[in-house]
Amino acid sequence: MANTARVSGFHPIGHMLSGPVHGRVTRMAATDSNSMFVGDIVKFDGTASTDNFLRGITKITATSDIPAGVVVGFEPLRSNLNLGSSYKEANGTDRVVLVSDDPNTLYWANCTVALDTLDVGLNISVITTAGSTTTGISSMELDGDTEATTATLICRIVGFLEAEDNDPILANSKVVVRFNRHAYTVDTAASAGV
Repeated sequence: MANTARVSGFHPIGHMLSGPVHGRVTRMAATDSNSMFVGDIVKFDGTASTDNFLRGITKITATSDIPAGVVVGFEPLRSNLNLGSSYKEANGTDRVVLVSDDPNTLYWANCTVALDTLDVGLNISVITTAGSTTTGISSMELDGDTEATTATLICRIVGFLEAEDNDPILANSKVVVRFNRHAYTVDTAASAGV
């Protein structure tokens, strides 16, 4: 049976060191004019919130970007409660973003092509398509045509989501990954896949 394409960004599902997701998030500030959606991978952008309490972030746009985490939600915009909380509009309005930012977090994401167990340990890139303004969900997914030992690719393949509706050897499989490098790690140099 074919996999159903569930292009919905990155979903935290576990932790490299201790099993389940801890649920820890960090408040960060999206201050640029780009839209942002739940499930988007973000990076630090060298800015801060207007009160200087929160570090500024933006979506990744290149395979050379160093991730800071994945968006898991937004705080309501107190100055305009009609705007909603499902995503950050591309209007330059600052938003407080809740980010899963532990460098040891495992995520699942949709992969464009079929992989197999021999791909575990390889690195893989990300397609950074804009998300849905209707659902507020990311459209980022893994670029299955890029799996390789290349050190600069954003994610490392760890395995496959164990679910009844997931066949890892078919296109649109749900692949478990971790970041190959992360903004919080001591050494942000990328490592080659194996």
